[in-house]
Order: sequence, then C-alpha cells, then structure tokens
Amino acid sequence: MLPPPDVIIVTHVSELEISPMRVYVEGYSLDCNVIPTCRIGKSASINRNYGLSLAKAPVVIQVDDDVAGFYRGWWRDLISPMEDPNVIFVSARLMTEEGSFAGMMYGSYNLDMPTEDVPQAPTACCAFRRDGLKFDESLTGSGFEDKLFCWQLRKRYTNGRILINNECRIIHRNEMKNQHGDYYEHNKKIYEEKTGLKIPMSLDDLDSTEMVIT
Repeated sequence: MLPPPDVIIVTHVSELEISPMRVYVEGYSLDCNVIPTCRIGKSASINRNYGLSLAKAPVVIQVDDDVAGFYRGWWRDLISPMEDPNVIFVSARLMTEEGSFAGMMYGSYNLDMPTEDVPQAPTACCAFRRDGLKFDESLTGSGFEDKLFCWQLRKRYTNGRILINNECRIIHRNEMKNQHGDYYEHNKKIYEEKTGLKIPMSLDDLDSTEMVIT
C-alpha cells in the first residue's frame, strides 16, 4: 500500500486567508502532511513548484483553493490506482456544487468504469509521483499548466497512464474560469510552441483527446 501523500493546497493568497480551508482539508486528510503554498500573487506554476519543493512523500496530491466536497478516505480513493506503477497521474472526477459533472474534464465523461485513461487531465485535485518534474514557470497566472505538465509526463513516461478516477468525486467551484481569461492567449501560445499541439479555438470543439497535432 502506498504511504500517505503530502497534500499541497495550491494558492496565491496569504496563510491567514487560506487557514479555514487548511483546517477543513486536514480534518479529512488524517496521516497526511498538508502544505499550503501561499506565494502571494505568484502564478499557479510557481505555487505548484513551491509546494513540490516542500513535499517529502513519494506521492503528492495537489488541490486548488477552490475545491471542496472532501470526505473521509478521499485521498486513499484518489491515489489507489497508483498501486499500478504504470499510473503516473490521477485526477479526481470534478463535480459542480449542484451535483452535475464539471466541465473542466477536457471532454472526458466516460463513467462506465472506475477509472478512465485520458491523454491529459486537470490539476484541480490530482495525484502524481514526486520525481523532480516541475511545472513550467514561463506560464503566467493560471491556465495551461495542467496541459503542459501532462505533456511533459507523457514525454518522460512513454507507457505511463493518466487517469480520471470516477471513484473519487470532488467539487470544483470555479471550473473553466480561465478559458479566454487574462492569461489565456499568452499561456496558450507557450503551450502550442512547446508541444507542437493546437488548442481548439472554441470550447465547443473540445473532445476526449483535445490535443490535435498541427
């Protein structure tokens, strides 16, 4: 069985502002070391990397500061597919507060199996192995850091599996808030230049693969 992970709360606000969520997460994450990043005003990538620099466990979970719906045993459910060493990244199934499936799953809505293999997955509530891989800090604000991180994982682990875990369902309050936002075009350009992959111009174009080779 995998040891308890470090749970990183990715946030760009102060420790005081994040303290209620920290208490909340710790209450449902017994045996885990909970690490809030709190690099005030810094990008999502910088905060994610800062959290990784403080982590010690072989597997880390990263949760955004706008997620909720934790329950006893949630982190064990999330990381359980990683008992298979070929599984390199697992995302919770993100839900809305109303109980519907969140949109930020990149067109992936196959609920027929406990887990679904996908080309990439969101980082709002995710688990992966701490192996030195970092998030790209040339990205500003938030947006595309998850896509680029999954792309880097696929380059490093050619046979690795990225999964959506339908058996761990977590609420994401602000899913898709960065689509076409302040940082969207800047980060999209970096992603496309580094990967050679084209992002669809409209959310209506998204499908289960999303990544289209140019």
